[in-house]
Amino acid sequence: MKTMLSSIMSIAFASLSVSSLTNLPRRIIPSGFQSMAASPTHKIRYTFNPRVGHFKTLHTAKVNPQEPSIAIVDQMPPPLPPLNNYYYLLRHGQSTANVEGIISSARSLAGSTKHGLTLLGEEQGRDSAGPLIRLIQEDVNGGDLGTTKTVYFYSSPFARAKETAYACLKGIKANAEVANTVRELGLDVREDVLLEDGLMERYFGRLDGKELLTYAYVWPVDMFLPTHTAFDVESVAAVSTRIRSAILHIESQHTTGNHIILTSHADVLQITQVYAAGLENVGEFSQYRFRNGEVRRMGRDVESLPEAVPLQPPKRGE
Repeated sequence: MKTMLSSIMSIAFASLSVSSLTNLPRRIIPSGFQSMAASPTHKIRYTFNPRVGHFKTLHTAKVNPQEPSIAIVDQMPPPLPPLNNYYYLLRHGQSTANVEGIISSARSLAGSTKHGLTLLGEEQGRDSAGPLIRLIQEDVNGGDLGTTKTVYFYSSPFARAKETAYACLKGIKANAEVANTVRELGLDVREDVLLEDGLMERYFGRLDGKELLTYAYVWPVDMFLPTHTAFDVESVAAVSTRIRSAILHIESQHTTGNHIILTSHADVLQITQVYAAGLENVGEFSQYRFRNGEVRRMGRDVESLPEAVPLQPPKRGE
């Protein structure tokens, strides 16, 4: 990657075709994606700013041409400030879109029942209760913020995320061991799921509804240009910006020491965890993938991140 960037660093304007991604170094295009030699052509213009040492996309609009609610930004937001509450990141369980093997990001899905959970996804949501309560138990017993012992669920308004939050709440009650831990800790688990638009799925523009392998047109470019909007996708920088706003809004609604679960989607949570942890290149988020129904603590340093895994093509059902 460094070799490629240094070779174009002196060029003020460059044009990159997405169909040329197969010519990028293997550290950017993993072997699982390299077989996709034929891909649509989409021109993006870039400029290098030597003062800040990174590339910016030259956009002609401030909002996404496919979806006006999606902002276009030219830089990453400031780091998250210190937070007064504990945060946990919960990915939705298996959805019908996962089984169909398609990208599901249209804003029309917010508030609808389309692409909800499968029976396996419902089970994954219930099973997430145990790992979640164990993380909360660790923070109750040894957290730096103190604790109110109050637990709040926030969710993307997409059906698969909201249904997962409610399934996790069911699991907290239905699992005798988990329910006993909740009682012993004296936790007040609020049963209402609060919907937060800032947790919506990353918007994939003209790739929405396409097969999962078309992520290969986006994720490798994210790794060296977090502001890119190829195929009218929502950039990593734009997702980071709205996540920052959402978390700061949630912070303003609560006193110190609450336990807050953010139920959302793979790209959004992966971006959130590396952004919150202060990873230098948030565009590398795809190397820290969440499984369906997986829950993690939102850490505030890079040591809190799991081990990076080389980027792999997503599989149907995940």
